[in-house]
Amino acid sequence: MSSQKLLLLSITYLVCGSQAQADTFADGCASYAGANYGKAKSQFIEAAKAKPKSWQAQYQLANTLLHLQDFQGAKQAYQKCLALKPDPQIKKNCETAIAFILNPPKPRPAVPIEVKNFRGASQDVGVPNATGSTTTSSSDGSHQSDQSDARQLAIDAHKAAIMADAKRQVDSIKEEQQRAVEEANANSNRRWKNRETGERYTGMNGEERSALLREFEAKISRIMDDARRRANQVTTP
Repeated sequence: MSSQKLLLLSITYLVCGSQAQADTFADGCASYAGANYGKAKSQFIEAAKAKPKSWQAQYQLANTLLHLQDFQGAKQAYQKCLALKPDPQIKKNCETAIAFILNPPKPRPAVPIEVKNFRGASQDVGVPNATGSTTTSSSDGSHQSDQSDARQLAIDAHKAAIMADAKRQVDSIKEEQQRAVEEANANSNRRWKNRETGERYTGMNGEERSALLREFEAKISRIMDDARRRANQVTTP
């Protein structure tokens, strides 16, 4: 498959985001970024085994297999990624990639273009073919359009990955928030009684709870604002 086709199919933004933990997924991201796809393949396979519900591992494995031109393996990994319900943009990328693998576009035939020479006479202008003679082609514009489409897909995937990483951070903070509320309630010196059931329990009052929640909500707001700012600044794949 040509590099042009790989570009069309490789809507492959590295979804590692800000994950800095020392695991095989992070190692695979580093190998992928360094174009060491053989090593990245092994690392993403291990990451997928360690975290079977990680669509990120399957997505990056598919992208890696694509670079290695293992199209059947890439298709299977994209399908597994879809089964794990990834973010909407990643889902679209997977579907586009699978459709491309199943039905790659056929090469466009060269079509002569008639132009006027400096004397006003008609002549065909072409490009060298395999035999050294020249043929003409009107596909340049189509190729440029394909490149533009692929570039936009990569940019969109880049933006989607930024927002997906922010969402993972927010989900983690929400879990931390819930634990903090439970711990604060358990350690509170305030005693309450449920008017309906008569049950007695300890817990924060409304003001204390609101203050604690505001602290976490401020963190979430900063993360999402920063993610939207960075996504809006993305202009290259």
